[in-house]
Amino acid sequence: MEAGFYALDITPALGSERPGDYRKAYHTAFHDPLWARAGWYEDEAGAVGVITLDTLNVPRSVCAAIGARVAERTGLDPARLLVCASHTHSGGPLGLGEDDAYAAAPADLRALHADYSVVSDPAYVQRVIAAGADVLAAAQARRETVRLASGLGHEDQVAYNRRFRMRDGTTVSHPQKGNPDIIEPAGPTDPAVGVVGAWSKAGELLGCLVNYTCHATVGCGPGISADWVYYLTETIQAVHPRAVVLFTQGAAGDVTQVDNLHPRPSEFGEAWAQRVGGRVGGEVLKVLASAEPGLEQTVAAATRELRIARRRPAAA
Repeated sequence: MEAGFYALDITPALGSERPGDYRKAYHTAFHDPLWARAGWYEDEAGAVGVITLDTLNVPRSVCAAIGARVAERTGLDPARLLVCASHTHSGGPLGLGEDDAYAAAPADLRALHADYSVVSDPAYVQRVIAAGADVLAAAQARRETVRLASGLGHEDQVAYNRRFRMRDGTTVSHPQKGNPDIIEPAGPTDPAVGVVGAWSKAGELLGCLVNYTCHATVGCGPGISADWVYYLTETIQAVHPRAVVLFTQGAAGDVTQVDNLHPRPSEFGEAWAQRVGGRVGGEVLKVLASAEPGLEQTVAAATRELRIARRRPAAA
C-alpha cells in the first residue's frame, strides 16, 4: 500500500464575500488559513483520491471541473475521487451560484440574488478548482509505502439536532432555547468519529482522514476561518506535527453545536470552537493511539447518487 498527502492554502482576500448567511456579508478580519488538502491511496488494483476543501460546499460543476483536471494530471478516474467541503460558514466566496441557477429567473429575483445575497467570485472558484488538481497531483508525487489503520471513536457532547417537533404539529429549526412548545428533537445526531491513519515505515503519522458530523458554524470571531475544524487539526498536529489532516463532513444538515435544550447562552465563538475541535480531535488521538497499522490493506471506490427533494416553504 502506498499513500501520499499534501496541503495548499486557499485563503481568500479580505473584503471577499462571506458565505453561510442569507444577506451580503464580507470578510473584514483573518483568524486562520483555509486549506485544500489531499490524500492519495494506491495498491496493486488501483488508486483512490480524497480532496477536502475548507469551503461552504462544493457545487457539482466544481466537482466535475476538479475531476477533469485530476484525470489529466494524475490519470485517476474521477469516479475514484472524493471531493468534500468542511462546510465552514467562514470560508471563501464559492458554492453560491456557479451553475447559473438564476439565469432563467425573473429580473427581480436575479437582482435579489446578485445585489442582496452572497454570490461566488469566479476568480476564486477557478483558484479552488486549480488548487484541487494541484494538491492531489502533489499528494500522488509524494506517495510512499505506508501502513494503514482505521477505527471509530465516539463524541456525543458537542453536536445536537437543531430541528424539533413542536406542540402545534410543526417541525422548527432552532425554536429558541427554553421554548415551552418543544416536544423533542425531530432527528438524530451521529456521534461516530471515523478515522483512517497512514504511517510511514519509520512509524510517523503522515496523513489522517477524519469524518464527523457537525455544522462548522461555531465561528472563531468575525474572521476568515476553518471554524472548529481548525482546532481539530491543531489538536491532532500537537501530537503528530507532520500529519496532513483530511476532514470529511458527515450528514450535518440538522446537526450543529447549538443545544436548544440547554439554558446556557448559544454555543458560538472562539472558546466553543476550541471545545468542539478539541473534543473531536481528542477522540481521533484516542483512536490513533489504539490503532494497529498493517501493510495488508486494499482500496476500492463506489458511488451512489441520492436525489433528495427540496423542502418547500408554505405559501405564506
